[in-house]
Amino acid sequence: MVKIIDGENVVCPYCRNEHGDAWEWAAQETDGRHMKCDECGKTFVFWAEHEVTYVTRDIEGGQRLKDLWEKNRND
Repeated sequence: MVKIIDGENVVCPYCRNEHGDAWEWAAQETDGRHMKCDECGKTFVFWAEHEVTYVTRDIEGGQRLKDLWEKNRND
């Protein structure tokens, strides 16, 4: 049976030993990287999954400020 554990830190799927945040180790990995557990000595695979969030804002508010600035500059 395949054991998969997800979360903010790398956790050994065999003994559940927490290896901390592996951002530096996994930053370039998308296919998985082998890691040996410091606690039980077994080797497992880990990878990072990233989520992208997009943020939008209307430009009308900014345009109004630009128009006021240009009007005051020309007066």
